[in-house]
Amino acid sequence: MDNFSEIFITIKPLFDAIIRKPTKEGILKLNEHLKQVDSNSVQVLQNIFLQQLIILVDAVPGQNQNELKTHLLECIITILQKGRLTKAVALKTTLLATIKLIYDKEAGKIRPNLSEEYKLAVLKVLSFVTRHIQSELIEEVYVKENLTLLSQAIFVCVRIVETERARKLRFQAVDSILSLLQIHDDFDFNDIVLRCQVAELLFIALPKLLAIFVSIVNGDEKQGTAVYRIAIKALGRTLSLIFEDYSKDATNDEYCIERFRQLTESFNEKDRNANVLGLGLREDDKIKYFNETERTREWLLQAEKKVEKVLQLILHLRGHEEELVRLEFAKMNCELLRNCT
Repeated sequence: MDNFSEIFITIKPLFDAIIRKPTKEGILKLNEHLKQVDSNSVQVLQNIFLQQLIILVDAVPGQNQNELKTHLLECIITILQKGRLTKAVALKTTLLATIKLIYDKEAGKIRPNLSEEYKLAVLKVLSFVTRHIQSELIEEVYVKENLTLLSQAIFVCVRIVETERARKLRFQAVDSILSLLQIHDDFDFNDIVLRCQVAELLFIALPKLLAIFVSIVNGDEKQGTAVYRIAIKALGRTLSLIFEDYSKDATNDEYCIERFRQLTESFNEKDRNANVLGLGLREDDKIKYFNETERTREWLLQAEKKVEKVLQLILHLRGHEEELVRLEFAKMNCELLRNCT
């Protein structure tokens, strides 16, 4: 399909029908037509239908609502795959509604009785909604006022890894984290300004991410090579994002040895033992840490020492029996040497 008038005349009745009465057959038919639409037309359709689909997913009634919601999410995935979000309100609304579908904020846990397909569809929406967006939108959305929303999305992915054993769910959860952190394969890693902005905002998620990636790497081998590899990739890219010195390319100043000495010697014994990563804090202390901690040079120097100890736990990857796992580990080390030294 490449004639928008014909596309709209075909799609609109299908869309109106599922708005009036959502059925499996109607939703599947709509998605099949969406898959045949060219990217430019999907971009226009996105502006017309996306938010209504998001609202519909949240409101679907009936005993088979999880199945219908899954198919509606697949329609949203098709739209997000083919088009790029251009408005902050659309991105934030989609993120907020999608998180609500799977995460009970009051209980602080993933909602029960959800199918594997449903969870997988939610994770894919989280991935595509933050991956297929314009760079200007990243600059607009990745700011302090949206930290809670973005952190909740990351936390949902972490909880899936912690609670699910299915390979495809664990893989997709890590892939969604890559998208949320803007360290996915489609991102322009030469855009230092955007990388720095994301790092300054989401560095606070490092403790959870570090723990979950290491748990995957040291986990049961039954989870499969693909899950191992994406966890190693995510670990390396997360550390590279947070610990890269984004000012080094902007100046030609020589390193000030005296300043470095002052920084390192300024830490007394209390500083050295400080809980810089905020691990194991009580709820009130967590909130304070979350709201007040900044990605300063002092924080980076202390966090680096903590991370170094954690990385000792995955040195066994050097001798892993799978060549692809060893290769991914080597790539991770090369990336860290290139960006963080």
